[in-house]
Formats: sequence, structure tokens, C-alpha cells
Amino acid sequence: MTPTMVFEKGALSICIGAPGGTKIVTGVLQVLVNLIDHRMSAIEAVSAPRVDFQGDIVQAEARIHSPSHRTEGLGYRSTGGH
Repeated sequence: MTPTMVFEKGALSICIGAPGGTKIVTGVLQVLVNLIDHRMSAIEAVSAPRVDFQGDIVQAEARIHSPSHRTEGLGYRSTGGH
């Protein structure tokens, strides 16, 4: 479930988790990056399109432009995107 708690100055500021599956770690990480670095609201952070990388394949959600031209030059295959 990857329960994750983020504390700021000793106080709990973010508590996040996700159900089981192979994309759990990248999903939780991307939501945290959206919340902390991009200062998105919780709804925006969870709703934002995501990218997953496992092995040698980069998977992008359909709302993301295809990463193939960037990843294939580095030796990775990609799926998804548009």
C-alpha cells in the first residue's frame, strides 16, 4: 500500500497511499512531486497524467504526448501517449 507521511517542521502535512499494484511506487512518487514541487492541490496532483517506468519500457498515459522520440534514443521502448 506504500503508506507515506510527509512532515514539515515536525507537523504532519501530507499523508498518502495507494492500493496494490505494479505502478504503486511511481504513482505515489508522482503525486508527492506534484504536491510539493509543483504546488498542486490534492485533486490536481491525483488527476495529473502519469508516466511509469519498469524494466526497459516507459509507459505514458494517453493524455501525455508520446515520449518515444525522447526515450528510444536512450535505448528504452515506450508505450502510450498520443
